[in-house]
Amino acid sequence: MTKRSMAVLCATVIAPLVLGACETATDREQRAERLHVEAEQRRAEAEQKAKQEQAKADLDREAAKEEMSYGLRVQKELDGVDCTMSSLQDSADQATGSAKAQDDQAIGDINARKDILQQDMKQITMASTNDWNGLRAKVDRDLDDLKKSLRTASTTVKGTPRSAGGKPQTPTGP
Repeated sequence: MTKRSMAVLCATVIAPLVLGACETATDREQRAERLHVEAEQRRAEAEQKAKQEQAKADLDREAAKEEMSYGLRVQKELDGVDCTMSSLQDSADQATGSAKAQDDQAIGDINARKDILQQDMKQITMASTNDWNGLRAKVDRDLDDLKKSLRTASTTVKGTPRSAGGKPQTPTGP
């Protein structure tokens, strides 16, 4: 190896290694500061992520409470429908002729609407937070439809005493 090639070798390989090992105090302070800033950024990002996850958990918990409360309210409405249906069924059982057919049709309509609402109730337990508002609107509509059918049936079935022909009976005088 010649002197020239030895000098080139020192200049390109050995010198940077030696000079790199001689890091100044300022360089160490700058590197430490940079590492500190990076660590602080990672800590702040982790803290922000934890806050976001906590906020999401809080929202999910509130949504679950609302869903449960709503489900209980709808179930209470269904229980009231069952009670009214029992009374209507007793009245319908006493009807005859075309009145019996009308009563049976009205009660069948109520039962069909009640079945739809019970299916909605099953969906409530499986609904995601994103689906909740749409499902709630559907349940509200179905519940309103059930109540309307129940009111109609209540006036039809229990409205007036009927004869065998389905026509209202008129009181007879003395």
